[in-house]
Amino acid sequence: MKTTLKRNLPVTRAALFAELAVLELRPELGHLCRAVDAPTEPGAATRMSPEVVRSALPGVSAAGAEQIVAYGGDLDLWSRDGRLTELGHACAEDDHAPVPEQGTYGLWLVEDPLLGGCRPLGIERAEDPQHKAPRQSDLETLYIHPPLNQTLVLREPGETRIVLRALPTHDGRLPALFLDTRAHCDLQLHLDFDDEIAQWWLEGQLDRTSGADQRKPLPRPLHGLTTPVELDLDALLAAWGRGPLAEFGRWDHEIRRLAVTRTDLPETAQGRFLHDLVLRAAEVSGYGPFVEVTLEDVPVGPADKAAAEEWADALLVRALVAEPFYRSVEQVQLLFMKIVEDTPLTDFDVAPPRHEDLLESPDLNLDVDVFWSFAAPADLVP
Repeated sequence: MKTTLKRNLPVTRAALFAELAVLELRPELGHLCRAVDAPTEPGAATRMSPEVVRSALPGVSAAGAEQIVAYGGDLDLWSRDGRLTELGHACAEDDHAPVPEQGTYGLWLVEDPLLGGCRPLGIERAEDPQHKAPRQSDLETLYIHPPLNQTLVLREPGETRIVLRALPTHDGRLPALFLDTRAHCDLQLHLDFDDEIAQWWLEGQLDRTSGADQRKPLPRPLHGLTTPVELDLDALLAAWGRGPLAEFGRWDHEIRRLAVTRTDLPETAQGRFLHDLVLRAAEVSGYGPFVEVTLEDVPVGPADKAAAEEWADALLVRALVAEPFYRSVEQVQLLFMKIVEDTPLTDFDVAPPRHEDLLESPDLNLDVDVFWSFAAPADLVP
């Protein structure tokens, strides 16, 4: 049983002054970080120091080593005491280090509790001569603030990784120039209740300010790889059983099955005992409501023994009609057992119907050949 919830997120596009760092390939810094990242030799250094720099980069002077240690600290690769930061450990793995810069940038921003608040989708440097410095009267307060000092993966431009370091404020507010946008973004939350998987991703398009392609489609997923989210899926399913699922039947959470009326299901679902349901609305605790939720492969079954017997008889008659040929009473009973085997019907100890009762089935009487393929073998029994 699984579902992918979808919610449209309004996109805010704004230009603002920022201090940030773009992660770029710096193999020499990656080499330095690896020198103190999980050392294997006994007594090896675990903190960055001028001595580590001179050992890892032969030929560097003492003064140069001091400058490199200070530079790496400014990049936030290691702390003041030389311990690697999260960025430093990442640099040890992929040789990418943050290169700082500052200026005016255009940002596409969305906000949702599932994202942990505000999150940038893309960034654009204000390098075009057509970009003019905005007048103070044109600036407004940006009330959604992107997170600082976190590595953010942006799909525009070209899967860029940035770290926002500072967003200077004025009189306690964040001034920005709001820009028109045709961008759109959809949040997708995938829940697999059987495999206990919960993860989200973003899909959408960003518009551009220049070039022939004013609206560039972005790859899926928009925001890098899928991101896992901590959810108690069992508790969530139990809550849905008491809520939106109750519209379709009685949810038994212990066995994770919805008791329904057979005739309310399409024929394929009657035989598979799985059915897709569209919930008008479903709440995810802490992350708000979602509408028009398609819940796939919901286990279904009868509510009681009488309903189970009727369900089993209907499946048997359908099999007899689908393949009409002469069957003995014993063969019909074996077919019945095969049909109900490993289905929810076995929970109710259903038994094959009497031959005389089956002969009264309207479906069997719709076609003469079908009727006699079933009735004749029994009549010929001595």
